[in-house]
Amino acid sequence: MHRRPRSEKKPIPDDQKDEKYYERRKRNNQAAKKSRDARKIREDNIALRATMLEHENAILRAQVITLREEAQCLRHMLIKQQAPSLHSIDRSISSMTPVTLSSSHTTATLDCQI
Repeated sequence: MHRRPRSEKKPIPDDQKDEKYYERRKRNNQAAKKSRDARKIREDNIALRATMLEHENAILRAQVITLREEAQCLRHMLIKQQAPSLHSIDRSISSMTPVTLSSSHTTATLDCQI
């Protein structure tokens, strides 16, 4: 928003200050006060909202930390639980006889002995 430069203030001589002038000044002063009050309310609301959002952000950051720790713990539990079965799979694989390819068909087939 661009503002025009203010024109130079020229005081109005007392002999030109009639009731219309004073009424206009009164309305202008009221409008200026209303505008200042509204701006103050907007600024206060923005500050309050910023404080609330900062608080919410801190809570969410704490939740992220907790959830990451929980995920890490669950990963460790899963690895511990899978370790014995991985060990048995490893033993099974090492006890298998080598794979041979049968050449009796045009497509290769695997003959596995367990």
